[in-house]
Amino acid sequence: MELNVDLHYPLPKGGGLQTRFSVPLDSPRIVVLFGPSGSGKSTLLHCLAGLLQPGRGEIRYGDTIWFDASQGISLPPQRRSVGLLFQDYPLFPHLTVQENIAYGLRRWNRAESERSVRGWIDRFQLGGKENRFPAALSGGAATGGPGAGACAQAAFIVAR
Repeated sequence: MELNVDLHYPLPKGGGLQTRFSVPLDSPRIVVLFGPSGSGKSTLLHCLAGLLQPGRGEIRYGDTIWFDASQGISLPPQRRSVGLLFQDYPLFPHLTVQENIAYGLRRWNRAESERSVRGWIDRFQLGGKENRFPAALSGGAATGGPGAGACAQAAFIVAR
């Protein structure tokens, strides 16, 4: 599988974000997106996730078109394999850590969901905290919950 991006996102004050790249994503890998403040990193991630719509161009993941301005295609965020972890670590305050991680897995069968949640709790070292509510978590544990939840949804892009 490959992520192919060729897009232009217009900025309100003129100019815009213009980018073109391809990234092979056949196996789990880490890709780093870095640049100075205001360079468009978050804007690009929001375009990939479907939260912002580019003015022109296309975004493809394998044979699936996520966005194509010329064809009028723009898949909604829930139909893209993207987990976007915002910088303010949002957790549903009324759900436990375990319930927050499992939230995106509602369409899975119960056994698969429980197995996946347990695995992500272990990977993010949240053992013993799975029944706590967000208000009772330390800063580090509070960041792990959303990260585990984004990963548990089998997203191929998880960004912070």
